[in-house]
Amino acid sequence: MVDDYAATAATYDLLTAAFRPAQEEALAQLLAVIDPTVGPLLDIGCGSGHLLAHALQTVPDLHGLGLEPSPAMRALALARFAGLPALHARVTIRPEDATSAPLPPRLSGALAFGVLGHLHPDQRPALFRALAPRLAGPFLFDLQAPDSPVAVPAYEFARARLGELTYRGTAAGTPVGPHTMEWTMTYETCAGETVIERATMRTQVEHPPPPTVLAELAAAGFTARQLAGSRCWLAAGPAGENR
Repeated sequence: MVDDYAATAATYDLLTAAFRPAQEEALAQLLAVIDPTVGPLLDIGCGSGHLLAHALQTVPDLHGLGLEPSPAMRALALARFAGLPALHARVTIRPEDATSAPLPPRLSGALAFGVLGHLHPDQRPALFRALAPRLAGPFLFDLQAPDSPVAVPAYEFARARLGELTYRGTAAGTPVGPHTMEWTMTYETCAGETVIERATMRTQVEHPPPPTVLAELAAAGFTARQLAGSRCWLAAGPAGENR
């Protein structure tokens, strides 16, 4: 198995720190309306586990189910929760992806950050249909820009400093299909102006127009609204208690 995120994992938490406040703000809207007694919160593609841990620490009775198929990213999540023994009884991290993991009959809510673009167009509606009868609370997700494929010249998307070293992430995108882009992500560790380590990953990402995703959700019985000032949406399913 080739782990596309092996290059990402080493500096993931450092380089995503600037994006966390906006994600936590969106997550707060989900957590404000869920009932933790119904079932676990599902985090699809939980990455390093930051948002799932944040949710469990915010809602004391909430249980969490994280799905993370990348071994490198899953190692980060397991290391995070290993250091949070108070959460051990309330969190499960599974190695399957959203298309193959066994899901419990009821979920208090679900979130998917940076995930839908990694699903084949046929897999998105299947996921929505699987979530619809299970969700008592909302489904929070985001869609990666741009809305349709365009050439994106290389740009620095994040920079962080730890001690004497600086860590940089750059991205460049190329259209490879009507709704697909190939992204090249480069991660550098620098001592001053000298690059002492560089890792690169290339991955293809779907960029479906938001109306397409909203239509797929509607076909599964969801109603969705975009959160103000963000690329996040909150969707209520047909089995939801907060419609």
